[in-house]
Amino acid sequence: MKLGRCKLDGNLFCFFLPHAKKETWPQTAHLQTTRANAQAKVYKRAVFCLRTISIIQRHVLAITILTLAENILKMAKRDYILRYLFIIRKLRNSKMATFNEIADFIEFEFDLLGDQQSISRRTFQRDLNEIRTIFNIDIQCNSQGEYYIDEDENADFNNRILEGFDLFNALSSIQKKSSYVLLEERCSLGTEHIYGLLHAIQNCFIVKFTHTKYWEDKITERTIKPYALKEFKGRWYVLSEDMGDKKIKTFGLDRITNLEITQKSFSFPNEFNPELYFKDCFGIITDETILVEEIVLSFTDVQARYLKSFPLHHSQKEIEPINGEYTIQLKLRPSIDFIMELL
Repeated sequence: MKLGRCKLDGNLFCFFLPHAKKETWPQTAHLQTTRANAQAKVYKRAVFCLRTISIIQRHVLAITILTLAENILKMAKRDYILRYLFIIRKLRNSKMATFNEIADFIEFEFDLLGDQQSISRRTFQRDLNEIRTIFNIDIQCNSQGEYYIDEDENADFNNRILEGFDLFNALSSIQKKSSYVLLEERCSLGTEHIYGLLHAIQNCFIVKFTHTKYWEDKITERTIKPYALKEFKGRWYVLSEDMGDKKIKTFGLDRITNLEITQKSFSFPNEFNPELYFKDCFGIITDETILVEEIVLSFTDVQARYLKSFPLHHSQKEIEPINGEYTIQLKLRPSIDFIMELL
């Protein structure tokens, strides 16, 4: 029995060689068949060659071998991704590391998963190229043979992607709800709409959907020109122009259903800048009737540690302490959601 891979679509197939020395198979040409046709050929050859086994056993054996081969391929792909993440994680934590240090870390992490894996220098270099392609993370090596991540303006964006992979990898290893992983009980965040909305934003396609407000049960049909996506406190919103009243509005993705990406295009307004639109706002409320103010707040040392890790606003800066307390200054519109945040 031998395994092969289709040159056209990359699918695995297997075939059985006959025991007779004189009986040989012609060389397989470039495969241009679908998965179904390739599997059908596998079954026919299995039946032809294994004459001593019953018909049912022949088919079961062929299916078992194909399933095993597919599972091996899936495990190999999983190992590739895990290896990429382990390399990045090591360099994120250590900032710099030699090849031997990275190889030891990879071996240790796989050991925690109950697997034994090692990495060669050749494989490591190939992994660096794949990391650059998949994650857009460039890993360089200095003259001392130490590897490091070449940070750029996309560092925050890349870190968010890696955080998502870390979370996925950790939770998928559990397989089911566990007593030692306590997830927050909440409704869907509407993240299933992100990909479609990003496609619409990048290609300037008009979008239609059904929307329900938090404070009322009335359902409305909306048609918008999507401009940007914004995250706030773990929730996602689409910033857009409502084509009904021509006003700029934000809609929570968790309140959206029946999303439709139309083929009708629009022209993005050159004078509109989503970042500037939210510059003086806290969260997503952009009430221009509220004037921008400079706000000074004082906190205890314990509260200060939290604020340093999770700033209230991008304008936050530390100023001279008042009465020995940690003091910050903000410049924003003190909307109701900002006041509620302080309470």
